[in-house]
Amino acid sequence: RHLAEFSGGNARIALKIAEGADKGIDLSTLNDGELLERLFQSGRQECDPSARACAEAAALVYAFYVEAGDHQMAEHPVLATIAGVHVDTFFRNVATLLEWGVIQQRGPQRAVMPPPFANMLAAPFIRRSDPETLLRYFLAASPRLLASFARRLGQLHNEPAAVRLAQSLLGQDGPFGEPATLDDVLRRGFIQLAPGAPEAALAAFERSLGGPNRNQLLDPGEEGRRYYPELL
Repeated sequence: RHLAEFSGGNARIALKIAEGADKGIDLSTLNDGELLERLFQSGRQECDPSARACAEAAALVYAFYVEAGDHQMAEHPVLATIAGVHVDTFFRNVATLLEWGVIQQRGPQRAVMPPPFANMLAAPFIRRSDPETLLRYFLAASPRLLASFARRLGQLHNEPAAVRLAQSLLGQDGPFGEPATLDDVLRRGFIQLAPGAPEAALAAFERSLGGPNRNQLLDPGEEGRRYYPELL
């Protein structure tokens, strides 16, 4: 039961931890951090030692492309840079983590699943990262990957380091700081980021309402419903 709760119901992750457990170890007494460490200990003979760093970097976004598709370019080179590994090493680790069930596949996209498990991987990586460097990587990436990162931050509202990143993205000079002018991709990112820093999101709306583009927020027609359906 303890492993099932930890893995979010992902049986392959739970079994991977269980098969690597030392004899006589009571897994039910281990906390989440210890179980996470055992997951990567159990697979040290199967993948590069950098596997955990790759998994944590992959978990920073809700999903990413490992090849071009759906009118998107491959995005994993950005995550490889963040993980501090060569792009080929990152790709191989993603393939191994896919076999373990840590990463799941949908066409050309990959994602760490389930979301609670991904949050568990992303949070410590964010705590250890220089925020300005991390933001610089995502600001230079595609809008879709930036929005995917925003979605992860929106789920980490209990992690102070993630909240500070969300506040920066929603700030006046941030990419989500003027919601009335965002395109479709970043609008969705704004909505998913908002739970990570609600006060900063409200401040962003106030700026838009006080600016020349306020009608794009106030428009009750089809265009307004398409822009912010969850908030109207």
